[in-house]
Amino acid sequence: GLWVATEGDLVRLAMPSPWSYLDASQGVLGVAYDFEWHDNALWTASSSGIARIVPQENGSSRYEHKSWANYEAYGLNSNDSGLLIAHREGLMVLEKNAAAPRNLFFDQNNAVTLLEPSRFDKNVVYALSNLEVLILSNRSGKWEIAKKHSLGDAGVDTMTEIAAGEIWLSDNYAGPQRWRLDTKTFEMREKKAFTESDGLVLGKDQPQHVYRLDDKLHVVIGDNGYVFDGRKLRRIFILHW
Repeated sequence: GLWVATEGDLVRLAMPSPWSYLDASQGVLGVAYDFEWHDNALWTASSSGIARIVPQENGSSRYEHKSWANYEAYGLNSNDSGLLIAHREGLMVLEKNAAAPRNLFFDQNNAVTLLEPSRFDKNVVYALSNLEVLILSNRSGKWEIAKKHSLGDAGVDTMTEIAAGEIWLSDNYAGPQRWRLDTKTFEMREKKAFTESDGLVLGKDQPQHVYRLDDKLHVVIGDNGYVFDGRKLRRIFILHW
């Protein structure tokens, strides 16, 4: 760790991982998209697929590449029932004591790019793919796909959960969307797309990003930043380059 002496305190800053830096010299391959600590190892999802990095007694690490994904892996989520893995051809789960993962679905044309665990139900994870949002449920003791909702023509890159059953999605081709789902059946209760009539400044193919900050929904559209006040999206900044 790093020790810092201030006027009134002595503070130690330390990384939560056993290592502070990992690179190709330690065998790490590809461009990393996500990390997750699972089963006493650091797992990586990268342009090279899936790998685990295991600490050794001498302080070094051992890199183990897995052949489970044919192409890129994008997201990981560790939980009590296993490790969820999002990749270019679908979604899989590595269950406890399993030597290889189980496919939740496989589709060469439908990459899963994001995993968003629910903050309100530990047995629910939202998965964003090229074509749909998949709701994963673990109520039976094993992860299964409980529901799928099509994205239609939306170009979605980011997604976040704001309340139980309420998720927001960016749409690079239009305004952001708010979905409200039944928390038991995951059926769609309400779907609203926010547009210029809601006070947004929209243009053709403007990149969007939705995220949660201080338990509030924030949206960035092009050069404009908004926060949802419970009723509408209110613009809070404009970027000037």
